Amino acid sequence: GRMELYTTTSRTEARGNSVLDLDTWYHLGVSVKDGVATFYKNGMEDGKGPTGTSIPSSPDAVKSIGAKGKGSYSFDGILDEVAMYGCALSTDEVKQLYDTSAAGHSYPTN
Repeated sequence: GRMELYTTTSRTEARGNSVLDLDTWYHLGVSVKDGVATFYKNGMEDGKGPTGTSIPSSPDAVKSIGAKGKGSYSFDGILDEVAMYGCALSTDEVKQLYDTSAAGHSYPTN
């Protein structure tokens, strides 16, 4: 499969470029700014796509992570250290998160 961002308000899907291998650990991320989703795999940009709408900035607005819609197309794996920010992270910030060890995370706060 691929990373995918699906917005229910516009029924729009944006996808990363890479097909992800089974049984492989990845650091994955997506940052949305001005209606464009930028996907990241292991700290490197992995594609862009229009979201068709702005993404809600409140974690309460998120309906699912790892599934589409009401639980269809569920992710069959483990999600660890899931984080949401109130701003779009830059490419450098995503790379910093990837490069930083689990013991010394330095998450952006702005």
